[in-house]
Formats: sequence, structure tokens, C-alpha cells
Amino acid sequence: MNMLARVFPIKSRAALVAFAKAIDERPDKEKEAFFGRFSGTVRECWFYQEIDGRPHVVSVTESSSPLDPGFDAYGKADDPFTQWFRKEALALTGFDLRRAPKGPPAELVYELKAR
Repeated sequence: MNMLARVFPIKSRAALVAFAKAIDERPDKEKEAFFGRFSGTVRECWFYQEIDGRPHVVSVTESSSPLDPGFDAYGKADDPFTQWFRKEALALTGFDLRRAPKGPPAELVYELKAR
């Protein structure tokens, strides 16, 4: 299983919740091309966290296939849902996902396992 964790500064918890709700309200047909790029994705979870008193979202994605090809395609995509998603993500985080589709770089340094 491939995992990717990313942390983005955001405007507020309320803005994050509103963005997530707006995604769920978009028609499934619109989201097909977007999600199809990440064919092995099992799930993505967003966690709210305050860091030094400022709001952040921690995004954790699990996938059964490599994530890099999906992010490469996402960065170049021009379908209506992806355009909308990137615009909303930019407004929420100030981060341009067209320039860096994965978002801020993250590096796994430790994995705690029972055995």
C-alpha cells in the first residue's frame, strides 16, 4: 500500500468543511475523470489540525498503485471538475496545485509498527 501525507495551511476549519461538502455535492459524472487518474486510490482522509495556533489540513492518501502518475496527470488536466477543484484548493490553501500537484513536499521518516 502506498501512502502520502501532506499538510496545507488553510483559511479556517469552516472553509475546509465547506470545500469538502461542495465536493460531495458535485455530480458523480463530473468527478469521474478526476478520480480516474488515481485508479489505485483506496481512500483519502482530511484531518483538521492547528499548528502554532493556525489552521491546517492534514491529507492522508492510501493507494494500491503508485500515486505519481495520477498526480502528473492531475497537474495537466483541464476537465471542469479538476479546474474547479484546483481553484477552490488555491482559495483555501493559497497553494497552486497546477505547479505542484502533490502539494507541499513531505518525507516519511518513521513508521511505527507492532511487528
